This record gives sequence, C-alpha cells and structure tokens, in this order.
Amino acid sequence: LSNGLKPDMTLAEIRKILGENLTLEHSQSLHQQQFVTEKSLVKLRFSSRADKADDDETAYSLYGVTVMPKAGGDN
Repeated sequence: LSNGLKPDMTLAEIRKILGENLTLEHSQSLHQQQFVTEKSLVKLRFSSRADKADDDETAYSLYGVTVMPKAGGDN
C-alpha cells in the first residue's frame, strides 16, 4: 500500500506506521484491525503464531487487506 504496509508485516510494525489510526474491528480480536483514509475504510486481517502470547503484537502477521470506499464519497 502507499502508506508502506506490506504482506507479512507484524501488527507491531503496522501500528508504528498508523499509530492511533489503527483500530480494532467489531470483534475486539487482534486478528481484525481497520483504519480510515480520506476516501476508504481499510480492513486488515492477521494470522497469529502459536509460539507467542496472544497479546504480543509481534505474533500477528498481515495476510489480508480489503479496501472499501466510504459511503457517499466521490471515488
């Protein structure tokens, strides 16, 4: 992505880039995060490693990105 996100980046690395703009999606699971741009809602999906603690953000690797246009916005 244009903001520097790449496949297999950890949640910790992505949080350094996006900061407070990165939020939990509805499930409150670290596996599903999202952020909003001027024109889009971007949903991020993470896989986790079993050898690390569930609350360790380095255990989560980016594997999926969904970009959805904001409702009512000019695309």
